[in-house]
This record gives sequence, C-alpha cells and structure tokens, in this order.
Amino acid sequence: MTSGGGGFCDCGDEEAWKKALGKPAKIFTEAPLGLFLYCPSIPRRLSALPASIQLYEDEPALASLNPTLKTSCSNSTAPSSSTTKPTPLTPSSPVSSSPSLVLETSRHGAFPLKTTVLQSHLVAHQAFAVHLLKWIQDLLEKSPSIRSLWLPPMLTAILKNDAKLWKSARLAYHHLLITGMLKDYELKKRFASVFAQNYEQMIQDFVADDHGHSFSITSLSVQIFTVPSVALFLVESQDIISVLMGSLKGKWQQNLNAQGKLVFERGTSASLLKCGGGVLRDLSYILAFPPPTGNWSEPLITNFNRGLTSIIELLRAMQEMNPTTRQLGAHVEREMDWWPYFNLYLRLQPVLTLLFEWLRNNSEVLAQAATICLRELTEEYALFNRHRKSERKQFGGKFATCLEFNVENCPVSFHIPLSRFVSGVILLLQKEENPGNLLEVNENLAQILLEAPLRVQLVVAQINAGMWRRKGYSFINQQHCYQDTKFRLEMMDKDVISLQLAASMMNPDEFCIHLLNRFGLLGWIEKENRAEAESEEEEEKGLLLSEFLSLIINLFAARFVPGVGMVEKKDCVRKEAVQLLCIEPMTHSALSKDMVGGEETGLEEVIEEVAVRKRGGVNNTTVFELREEFYGEYDWHHYHYTREQMSRAEGKQRERKKGDETFPPPVLPGFAPPFEAVVDILKSDVLLGVISIVLEGKNHTQSEAQLRKILHLIGHGLNEQVARSSFGFTEVIEKPGGVWEKLEELAKNPSMSQHLGMINWIRKRKEELHPEITGEKPAAVEETQPKADERKQKAAKMRAKALAKITAAQQKFMAVNANLFEGENSGNLPDVVEPQPPQVAAPSPTLTEKEEIYACILCREEHPLQSSSKGFVLAALIQRSTVLTENPVGLRELELKNSSFPEEDDLWLKRNNLISPHVSSCGHIMHESCWTAFVEGIKTRERRRPFRHTLSFDVSKDEWLCPMCDCICNAALPMTISKLKSKQISQEESIARPFSFSAYLSSIEWKINKAERDDEVEDPFDPDAPDPVENDDAPRLFQRGRQLHRDVDIQSSRSPRPVRERRARLQNPGITTFMERIFKVAKEEDYNQDEGHSELHRVLWQSLAYSIAAGEAFHRDQGVSFFGENVPIRSSLGLEFLTRFCSSIFGLGAGFDEEASLVPSWLLEWEAVQFLRQIWAGNYDDKSLPSMLELDAFGLLVFLTYLLPFSVKTGPQSLVGKEGELERYNLRLAFTIHVYQLLMLMDDVGKVEGEFDEEFPSNEESMRKFLYKIWSGPRNKVAGNVLRVDLDCAQLWTQVSVKTQPFLRCCAKFYESVTQNSPPSRLELGDGATQAENLIGFLNLPTSFAELFDSAHVCNMVIRWSTHPSIKLILNSTQEERGGQVVPRNLKVLRGLSLPRVFRSLAQLPEDYTELINSVSGFKCQRSATHDSRVPTMCLVCGLVLCSESYCCQQELNRERVGACTFHAHFCGGGVGLFLRIRESAMFLLNGRDRGCHLVPPYFDEYGETDEGLRRGNPLKLNRDKFEQLRKLWAQHGIPEEVSRMTENPTSFATLTNWLYL
Repeated sequence: MTSGGGGFCDCGDEEAWKKALGKPAKIFTEAPLGLFLYCPSIPRRLSALPASIQLYEDEPALASLNPTLKTSCSNSTAPSSSTTKPTPLTPSSPVSSSPSLVLETSRHGAFPLKTTVLQSHLVAHQAFAVHLLKWIQDLLEKSPSIRSLWLPPMLTAILKNDAKLWKSARLAYHHLLITGMLKDYELKKRFASVFAQNYEQMIQDFVADDHGHSFSITSLSVQIFTVPSVALFLVESQDIISVLMGSLKGKWQQNLNAQGKLVFERGTSASLLKCGGGVLRDLSYILAFPPPTGNWSEPLITNFNRGLTSIIELLRAMQEMNPTTRQLGAHVEREMDWWPYFNLYLRLQPVLTLLFEWLRNNSEVLAQAATICLRELTEEYALFNRHRKSERKQFGGKFATCLEFNVENCPVSFHIPLSRFVSGVILLLQKEENPGNLLEVNENLAQILLEAPLRVQLVVAQINAGMWRRKGYSFINQQHCYQDTKFRLEMMDKDVISLQLAASMMNPDEFCIHLLNRFGLLGWIEKENRAEAESEEEEEKGLLLSEFLSLIINLFAARFVPGVGMVEKKDCVRKEAVQLLCIEPMTHSALSKDMVGGEETGLEEVIEEVAVRKRGGVNNTTVFELREEFYGEYDWHHYHYTREQMSRAEGKQRERKKGDETFPPPVLPGFAPPFEAVVDILKSDVLLGVISIVLEGKNHTQSEAQLRKILHLIGHGLNEQVARSSFGFTEVIEKPGGVWEKLEELAKNPSMSQHLGMINWIRKRKEELHPEITGEKPAAVEETQPKADERKQKAAKMRAKALAKITAAQQKFMAVNANLFEGENSGNLPDVVEPQPPQVAAPSPTLTEKEEIYACILCREEHPLQSSSKGFVLAALIQRSTVLTENPVGLRELELKNSSFPEEDDLWLKRNNLISPHVSSCGHIMHESCWTAFVEGIKTRERRRPFRHTLSFDVSKDEWLCPMCDCICNAALPMTISKLKSKQISQEESIARPFSFSAYLSSIEWKINKAERDDEVEDPFDPDAPDPVENDDAPRLFQRGRQLHRDVDIQSSRSPRPVRERRARLQNPGITTFMERIFKVAKEEDYNQDEGHSELHRVLWQSLAYSIAAGEAFHRDQGVSFFGENVPIRSSLGLEFLTRFCSSIFGLGAGFDEEASLVPSWLLEWEAVQFLRQIWAGNYDDKSLPSMLELDAFGLLVFLTYLLPFSVKTGPQSLVGKEGELERYNLRLAFTIHVYQLLMLMDDVGKVEGEFDEEFPSNEESMRKFLYKIWSGPRNKVAGNVLRVDLDCAQLWTQVSVKTQPFLRCCAKFYESVTQNSPPSRLELGDGATQAENLIGFLNLPTSFAELFDSAHVCNMVIRWSTHPSIKLILNSTQEERGGQVVPRNLKVLRGLSLPRVFRSLAQLPEDYTELINSVSGFKCQRSATHDSRVPTMCLVCGLVLCSESYCCQQELNRERVGACTFHAHFCGGGVGLFLRIRESAMFLLNGRDRGCHLVPPYFDEYGETDEGLRRGNPLKLNRDKFEQLRKLWAQHGIPEEVSRMTENPTSFATLTNWLYL
C-alpha cells in the first residue's frame, strides 16, 4: 500500500488502486452512504408473517420466552451470553399476528424487552450487514485515505438510526466510527460537531431504548468530550453546555409541580434519571479541563455564561424539592420515595465541583455568575417567605428580628442546591482583590444565606432528638446521606459555610438569637416554673439545646476549608486523616473511602507524615496507625464524625489514655479575614447567657452532654485567646456572676467528678494566659483526689480478701480429694488423658494391651478405649485429591473425555495415579452412639427446614459439621484398639536368626511357582478345606466393574464359627459404613452391600498410603516435624487411627485369622499372588504387569503388609518365621524397589570397565559392575562422547539414600501409627544425609549397596526388573517408535516424573498484575461463535484459562449442566479448585458443584490491599505471603473446610452466587 493509493480490490490485490485518480468517482461519494444506510433500512422492511418464520434472539433472555413459542428454556437460569442466533419456528407454532412481541423481563425493572418476529430473509440481511460493517472497518484500517470520505449526512444518518439497530449492528457501527473517525484529530473534531448537533435526538432515543448505555451511540461521548482541545472547541463553537442542558431541560420541565419544583412520582423517575445520568456525565467530561486564566475568548465566555444560566435554572428547580412536614400523632403509613432526589443530586455534584474550578479561573465570569445566583436566590427567598411574618425576639436584653417558622406545619427539605452554590460562589469572591460590596446589592444577604441552611440544620437536630420517629426511616436515611462522604462536600460542608458567612455578616448576639428562635429554645430556656417531672416535650427541648451547642462548636471549629481558614488543601487532608486514624488503624482504601473527595484527595502526600504502616486488619493487610505526636490533634467533636465514629474514636482514645476522659480541644488555625467575625460568637452575651443557665443547672436544663459541650466550647475560647491574644475571651467569662463563677461552683459539686479533668485543664489553660492570677479554688478541687485514692485502696483490699477465700476453698478441696491430684502440679484436671508411649519404634510388631482414655465431646463421658466399652469414632473428611499428582496432562485428558477414571486396571498403586482418596480429621472424638444420634438429628432438622440460605454442608451426601470446631466432615472413623507394640531387633540378632531375606525371597518364588503349577490355590495344611471358587474365576471376578458376591466368601469359611457371627461382623455399622464412605467418595458411586465390590479394601489401603504420603510431602515442604508429640493432633490422630483401623479389620496383630478380615480371604490371597508375581517377575509375557518404575514403593509396602499374611499358611513353614519378620522383610523389599527406582532414574552413575558375571557382588569392584549393569541395561545410549568419572559406590549410595528420605519418613510414620511408638527426635536432626542415615538405622535397613544386594536372589530379581519391556520405553525418551508400536501415554508421562515425590504446587503467577492481564488479553473462547469471553478465569492449580459464566462452555457432568470452572475443578482438583477472575482481580474457591466462597486475591497494591474489581486502579504486585497461604491451603486439603467456614460466616454475598454455572 502506498500513500497515493486508495485501497485495494476485494479480491486481495493490493496493487489494484495504486494509480492516482483524477476526480473522485461517484462511487466514492454515493456508495459509502448507501452502505452505511443499508443496516438502518433493514428494520423498516417488516411485513406480514409468512408460514415459515424465524425468531431472531437479540438478547439471551429470549430463551425464557412464552411457552407458546415452543422454544427451549432449559438454560434460562444460567448466566447470559452475548451470542445471538435465530430460533426456527415450525408453521404450526401458534404465534401472534402482530409483527412484534413484548416480553416483560427483570433486566430494566418494569421496562419491556423488545422482541421482534422477522422474516427469514431479513435475518440473512442482518447477518450480511454485520459482516459488511466489519469488512469496511478492515478496509479503513488498511487504507486510511478512505476516512476522508466520511460526510456529515452519513454521520447524521448513523447517529439518528442507532436506536433502531440490533445490538451486534450497533457495536459494529461503534467500532467503525472509532476506526474511521476518532483516530484522526481533524475527523474527530468533525465528528464531535455532528455529534453535538444531534445530541438531543440521541439522548431521547437512548432514554426510550431498552439497551444499556454501553450499547448506545451516546457511549462514544467519552471518546470525544474527554479530549481537552475538542471539549473547549465544542464549548466555544457549538455551545455544548447549553446543548446538553437543553436535552435535560425538556425532561425536568415535564416533572415540575405548580411551584416550579422537581417532583418524582413513584415509579416514574427512571426516564429522568436515565437522561440526567447520561447528560450530567457528559457534562462532567466537558468541564473536566477548565481553560487557563488567559485563554478565555469572547465566544467561550458567552457560551459558558449561557450554559451556566441553564445549570442555575436546574438548581432553582431542585431548590426545596421533595419537601415534607413533621408527622404528629399517628405513624406515617407509607414511606416517602426519597432516593431519586438524592440520586439526581449525586449525579450533579461532580458538575458543581468542576464549575467552581471554571469560575476560579475568570473573575468576569465569576462576578456575572454571582449576580445571577444572588438574583435567583433572592427571588426564591421572597417566594418561600412571602406568607411569613417577622417577629422581634429578645434574649438577655438583646433583640433581633426573626422570621416566623414552625417546623411542625412548615415543609422542610434537605435539597437546597441553589443556596449551597451561592455560598461556594461567595467563597470564591472573598478571594478576589475587589469582590464588591455585596451588602449594597442586597441588604438582606445575611438573612438569605442563613435561612435555608438553618432549616436543614434544624431538621438534622430534630432527627437526632428523635422528633421525626413517626415519619419512618425516610428522613433518617436522608440524614445519613446528608452526612455521608458521597454528598458531604456539596451538602453539609456548604451549609456550614453558608452559616459561617451569615455569622460573619451579622451581629453575634443577633445571630445567636436567630439560631435559638429557629430551634424553639428562646422562651423555654428562660422559663423558671417548669414542672420537675420530665415530659416528652421537655426531653426534646433538652436534646435540641444539646444540638444547638453542637452547631455552635461546628461553626467555630470548621476552619479546615481553603478560603474559610488560613489553610491549604494539604492541611485539610491532613486534618481529616488524623481524625479518621483516631478512630482506629485503617487501611488506605478505608481512609480514601471516608475522605471527602474519595481517591482524588491527595491523601498520599500526607499519609506517611501522620501515620506509620503496620501489619494488621482482618486479612493481615497493611494498616496505617497514627503517630503518637498527632494524638494531641484529636477532636472528639469533629464535625465530620457520625455518631458511631464519635463513639468509637472516644473509646479508642480512652483505651489509649488508660481511662482518662479528658479530651481538650485542639488548637485551630485562624479564620480567613472575611470570616474573622465568626469567633465573636463565643463572646456574645446571648451564648454566654445560655452557657451560664446550663452551668447553673436551673430549671432542669443541665445534662451530661450539654456540660461536656460547654466545657469544650470554653476550651476552644481559651485556645483561641492563646493563639490570638487580642481575642479577650477571659475578660468576658470572668465578669461577676458570669460563666467562670458558675464553672467554679460546678467544680465543687461531687456529682460532677467525671468532668473534673476537663475543668482542671481549663484552669491550667487560663493560668497560662494569666500566670499572675492564683487562687485557692483549684486546691479545693484537688481535695477530692485523696478521696479517690482512698476508694481505690479500699477496693483493692476487698479484692484481696475475696481471692484469699477462694484460695482457701481450693486448698481444702485438694486436701479432701488428694487422690485425684496425684502426680499433678496444679489443681486443674485434664479433660483428656492422652497415652504416653515409650520413645522406641521399629517395624517389628507384637501383641500387647494398652489402656487409652478419651472423652466424648458430645456427652463429656470419659473412659478407656476398650472392646467392652462404648466405641469411639473420630470426625473425618474423605475427599478426592490430586495434590500429589504429577501428571496434569492426564487430568486434562480425563476432562476432555469427561471420564472420572483412567481406562486401566487399578489393582496397582502407581506413581502416576491421577485422583486418589484422602482422609483427614479435625481430631475431635465422639461415642459412636452419640455421633449417630447427632447426625440423625441434623438430617431430621434439615429435612424439616423449607429453605436453607447457607450451604456449608449437604446432608444428602452424608456431610455434617463437627460439633466442636465446625469443620466439615462426611465420615466417622472408628477408633480401634491397638494390640501392637514395637520391638527393636538388632542387626546381630537378625543375622543369628535362621530365616533370612534370601529365604523370604525363596518363599515368594515357591509361592509363585506353586500358583502357576496348580489349577487352584489350596492350603497344603488343610486338604479337606472346600475350594471356594476356581482359580480361573478369580481373575474374572477381580476385573474392574465386576461385582463380588458375598455368599461366595461366606461359603468358603473354614472356621467353626457360625455363619451368622461372621455376617454380624461383616455388617458392623461403624466399620462397614466408613469403608463404604471411602468407596463412595473415591469411585463416585454408591456401594451395594448386597452385591459387594472387589475394590472395597484396596480403596481403603490406597487412602491410607496416599494420606501418609501427602502429609509427609507437606511437612517436608514446610520443614516441620512429622513424628511424635510435636505434630498437631489433627494431623497425627487421623493417620494413627486410620492405620489402626486397616490393621484391625484385616487381622494384622490378631494372629492373621481370616475371620478377622471383612474381605474374602481367597480374594486377598489371589491378590497377594499377583503382587508377588509382579515383584518376582519370572517372565513378562503377561503385559498386564507394570514395571517397577511405574509402582509406588510406599503404596506397595502398605498393600504387602495387609496382603501377605493371607498367603502365609499356604506357603512353606519357613515363611512364617519369628515374630515380626514378615513385616520387616516387606519393608526391606519395598526399600529395595525404591532404591532401584532412584538408581534407574539417575542421569549418570559413572563409568565402569568390564562386565558383571557373578551371582552377586562379592567386593567393591563387582558391586560397581553390578550397579552399572542394572543402570545401563535398558538404555540405548550410555557412554556417548562424554568422559565420565569412575563409579563410586559410596558416593552413589549417599546420593540415593538422601533421596529415599521421604519414603523412609512415610514408612516410619506408618509403623509409628501401627505400634503407637514415636520415633526418636534425632531422626529429624541434621542435614539430609544425616537424617537418611538415622532413618535407615532406625528402620533396621541395609546401610550400603553391599548389604542391600547380599544374595543371588536379590540380584537376580533386580536384574529381571530391568528386562521389563516398559523400562526401555520409559528411560529412552528419544527412542523412535518401531514397527508401528505406539508408546503408551502413561509411559510417556513417567518420563517427566521425578523421585522423591513432591506435592503439586500452584501455578506460577507473574509479579506484576499487568503482565497477568496482558497474558489473557488475547484469550478467545474457541467454543463461542464470537470468540469473546466476558469473564476469563485462571485455574491457580494448573494455570489454565477458562471461559467462566457463559453458555458456550457449559458441559454436562453426571447428567447436569455445569459451568467451565466447576467442570474443570471436578478433574483438575478432584472436585475442589482455586480460581482467579483476571479482569476483576477477584478470587473464589470451589468445593463440589454447588458450594464455594470468595477469597482475597494474592495481588496487593503498595498499601497491602487488594483491588477487587480494579476500581481504585492502583498497581498490583504479587504478595508472596498470601500466595504461600493459598499454597498451604491447597497442600493441606483445606479448601472444603475453608469453603464451609466462609459459607457459615459469610462476609459478602457469597451465598447469592450460583456456583454451579461458574
């Protein structure tokens, strides 16, 4: 493309239009207009409906159409999607003959949703039009010169027809305008002019439209009005301010009453608010950039004044809107609709604030604005008070002329925007060098400024006094908004400024009389003969007097406003921050929220000056705590405090000062010169007279609140005189019979002791002003101090005496019951006596009996754990887990296949298992009977409950909350009696025994050969025993999915016990229920007790091995102890009793009686043979046997521990051996397998010359050859061209033994749980090599390769392992597939797995949140037609980005439609998941399909806070501590518990979230 070209041919040839054109062809001027008008013309082509029609769904809500349309509404409850599609209707579908259908929806309240039935060819036109617009957009991007063809008629047609288009066409036009017009400055100005000319019509269409603002053409205003030069251009040339206000004027004039005030009828305010919201938002864009002082042209001044006049007209229409009178007698029956008025005011506030910035930059405009405002306000004042009379009032010999006003029958309103705007304008005028004599313009200016704000202050005072209770909550809510930070700047603060302006213009006595008269206190406060009994009216008057004093304090102390006080903006922000931090340490966001002005206050400039950062808060976030030196600026009567904040701040300061209730007022800055007269209020005779009456306490006018505020006012007066000595406050209060004498008399009153501290501070402050004045009166006050000390001493003696009595009673009880306290150091009895096992452990179990005492948390009964007593159970949670899964690709494949289990035999516990059952416990113990009653009670209560708000547990899934800690549980683990103890066997003793490890392996070989020779497996010592089932049937019954009949096992019993006894044991509720619960959770299917299942016992063993391995991986990662008493009880107790449970029900330690097992002995015997075949590996013709690199060594040890005892009686007599030898050799066999795995997975072991040709290594050299042989045998390329060092057996053993440490820790924990004997603490001391050496020595395992491979049986077995065909496929990652053979995917996965195993950590997140957002900016949903994803959500477990909350990615899971996140969590996390919504910086957890909770995301700003929703816009960084907390939560399997706790105690609207469709 060249600069001279005009585009390219639609065939793709970019050289087609490169030749220069003479004159623009007609097609370039007329064709674009036709193209752009093509889309708007489509909706006008409606005609009568033919027999075959299509319904075009412009909104997803149409899925819930009238049932007569015969459309599917199965997904109407799911989240909406932006995808639109036509829904065909059959000719027989009964539809209305009208061409349009109207459907009521809840999207816009009562507004109907437009629904149009179109002809099918019109739908085709619609689709073609959208594609045409996209093509034009691409053309404009590739050929910018075509942009010059945009013509005003074309733009006008697009702007006027926008509301007639469907949503996709609108968006296409918007993108087209942005591409074609807004990327060029001159074109943008041209478009802005056309936009301004058609603005009124567009706003009308937008108000009548049912679409949101983002789908309207008016949303492009932000692209135009926010450009400073364009905005000023529009004001100057197009008079845009008048245009915008004219668009709004037509709406508000329709809602004026007879008095010319705005009225919002109930239910009809939506259109005005929608119009006002759009117009005022655009107006704030225009006014956001005021022109500098010297850049005001005449057209700009003229147009701005014209627009300002329109705004003042709106303010006058809002003046005194929504008036109401005080309700007397009965309570109001219907609450008034007050929020639309505040809503309009809220939208107008930014405009008013920006107008002051414009007025500040031009004195001519400011003077004209002041003239207009004062004229309008004067007329409004005259109209409002035209029927009111003036009365002359007096107090204490002072007179003032006041307007008659009775709030009981005169309407009042919170809305006086015109008065507030005038006060702001006058405040700006005060800064001018020659503001002019405003009093000459209107001699009643002070009265005008005073009247309306004083009425509002009176209403606030009466609400605080409880005089508007009968009006309902409407006025209370209005008062709350009036003082809220959203409205405070343009409402309450402006009212205070208006009163200060009036006070500065009036005589102080006259001003105070006006206030007393308006509060209704003039006649009441001087009345002498009132009844002593307090009536309701007397109480109200007393409260009003207290509010009057509060108003005086506020007028005197509200100086932190630029122009009112001698302060700058920074001082105002600093003052506000100090007062807020006096309440409590706060986060940066909380401070910004409570500051006037929100985020743009300049808080960052002062926060570090006044506060220090500390860690704290609810989520351990960074909070700011006020520096100690700034507590002196605390003002308990800060006028921005709400009542709640005032109480909290006072309590915090009282706690800081350890009970001292003296809070003197801070020193204030001086008033600005125009406001200096305000301080004279404190010296007025009227106010001093009121203070004297209250201090004297006559006529029952005295209250604690009044006295405290009066003392605060006196303190302010003294501070003012200290700062400005000419104030002369002490002279006026020291007059005879005045305030000071009354204060001294008050100090002598013993009942006023709570005010003594403040009175003393006032005296000291006065002495600082007049140090020569000393008197005896302070000493009289101090005389009460010894009395206070005497009372404290008396109280201390009484407490000591009471404690002595209690101690004597305790000693007497201990003397009488001495036997209860034997061996105890204190008088406290333990709740639970835990057993103290000896500190010796080894894997050689023998029988023993041991008493263990526990207490039930439900009935509090305590007794030993015995077979003859009540059974105990442990609260447990069983869940599917992928924490140890190192194969996320396999999980993803399951997800894509929508299959919960891999298509392979799960007899073997393999290293690459995807989802395994995990058992955890909170450690709380109950009787089995108590637990049963407790759970049944929960189920009964939940069945009776019609609706449950919280879903922390699901009784249909047998879930319940622990009655002690509220942890979620779904099973009760039976606590079985331990019959095992540990016996340490030395190596010398082991050598002296006739039965060796070689004999153990020989017995295995004999057993396998016996099983392969015989057609059936029989017991040579019991030839008369009946055969339960043929050997050929055993593999068939063992196959996955087959059901095992319990009758076969019962018939095979060789025991003389009756069948009913065995059946009773099989149906033990505690044992069978727990096993079935594990099976149900792991396999996601119910267990059929009548049919049984061959995997019941293997799922239990798998859960035991997995739970121990997961616990070891977590403790190793955290570097905490895994053995003994240092392990938390909830981590150790569950593993201990789960191991003992498996040991007891499978007969370990009970003589290996088959009657002790709940699983058929023939099945266990057959499985034992399969494991032995795999280990011995005589040949690998059977491809179903996995290689040793695929198996999990520790899981194999658990399986062998419980399987081999059932094969002992059918083997040679030597297999039985001495006590404990079978378990010891099982451990050694598993250790050998694990060492082999580690050796084979090493990248290099060294170079060895020669071949190994002996039966077993007899010396160092032969050992080196042997190790090199087994390592290099399966590998295709070993040496390469790299020269390697010789193989060092000792060094290699050290490397391997260190890596065996996790396996050894799991074994030690397993035998610790079996024997109840904790390993010594030295096992966890030292470095990795030392710990491995200690573990090997403790478990009595070989300490070198020579001891490990000490016989031909061992060496031959290991060599045979390397001949497995899968070994080569695993180790040779570069091996090419030969002969068409495909390497199984499960073997490819093993190439990436390493040993030792570690738990699956969370996905790596970037440090900067911007990088994370950019990484998903191009994310597109492949299942959506538009490829758009509204809520891209990242799985923090695997890092996959999903399309959440959309129809397109919903999938079916167990015959139920679920969202993408819920579906993904079912596979990736076994049902739980952690997800981050990237565009919102929000995080949530999922547990199952219908439960979840919101959490704080791990990205914090510089102040240690999150920004959920990205509202504040602060840069976010990854917080490593928070991310580590999430990682620990995942690794500890704590997500279900966290979800349950957050659901039971919700802190947000988590219960309203539809977790199913996320």
